[in-house]
Amino acid sequence: MTKATLSSFAVLLCASAFGACAAPVGSEEFTDTDYERESVGETQQALFHLCENVRIEVENRRVDGDGATPAIKVTALSFYDSDRDRWNKQSVRNRIIGYDDDYPFVEDLENADGHTITRWRVYYKYDLGNGWSSERNQELNTADEECEDDMTVELSVTG
Repeated sequence: MTKATLSSFAVLLCASAFGACAAPVGSEEFTDTDYERESVGETQQALFHLCENVRIEVENRRVDGDGATPAIKVTALSFYDSDRDRWNKQSVRNRIIGYDDDYPFVEDLENADGHTITRWRVYYKYDLGNGWSSERNQELNTADEECEDDMTVELSVTG
């Protein structure tokens, strides 16, 4: 088919399927008051029930059996949503945290807005001196807290 034939076909298809492809700019058919305007973030939050900008401060207080205090590399975080009776795992950018240091992960927690979070898991590897250990996790009980935008959670990895 030629370009002209394809264009004609597209216009014909559009007109027959939708009655018209576009209303004139000044048309009374569509007005600003017909639609409630939302930001993309509000729409996304409504679709996924996001608990936005949750600050999760992870502190490295891990001490090995021999007294060594290695750095840890946090690979993921998860939280227990008691309203849904399930764990939700959040992948995070691998972040190395030295002993006695902390790092604030700022995350949007999907399907958690207004839900009660009772426990957290920090997934991490620790520095062996010649590479990283296999992934481990530490489960931390926290105060039962309703997830809300901009909240802060403090977690301390100890073992």
